[in-house]
Amino acid sequence: MFLKVSKSNDKDNCMPVYDGHGWTIFVLFKINILGLLIPLAIMGFCYTQIVRRLYNAPSSKKQAIRLVLIVVVVFFCCWTPYNIALFHKAALLTEILVDSCENSKATTLAIQITETMVYSHCCLNPVLYVFAGQKFRRNLISLIIRSPCSLCQFMKNYLPRDQRVSRTGSGFSQTTSMDDRSNAL
Repeated sequence: MFLKVSKSNDKDNCMPVYDGHGWTIFVLFKINILGLLIPLAIMGFCYTQIVRRLYNAPSSKKQAIRLVLIVVVVFFCCWTPYNIALFHKAALLTEILVDSCENSKATTLAIQITETMVYSHCCLNPVLYVFAGQKFRRNLISLIIRSPCSLCQFMKNYLPRDQRVSRTGSGFSQTTSMDDRSNAL
């Protein structure tokens, strides 16, 4: 769709040709819709269902509800600034906003900075689960203890004494429910 054949020095070359800003604007809006709005709607629906079930559960699951809320807030805080910057760039290209040199530089810088936030989101999720989820943390420690790798053996020395599990222990008690086991996996 975007490649045109051009001849130079008796050779046919395929060159990308974009007609105006139309496709760039389309791509920016596509990223806004597919990268923020649809995932936010899906997360909102799914996590609302999870929180509702946890809230109505007979035992208190405040820790799990807190983890769900933290994951959603971090997603929103990481992705929204980037999408706002892209939306601003699209507004400049459509000439809804006045495109000055300073405005263009600021938008480019904002996209670069917020893009870093977006990429860091991938690194934040595991950290959130470790610090906010007790079960995840307990199962990770159990996995580290049972692992044969030398780095994991080194890390065992820095685990709190009360969280060390025997090498043969599975990390589950006899009373652990089937739901807890599937959540740990």
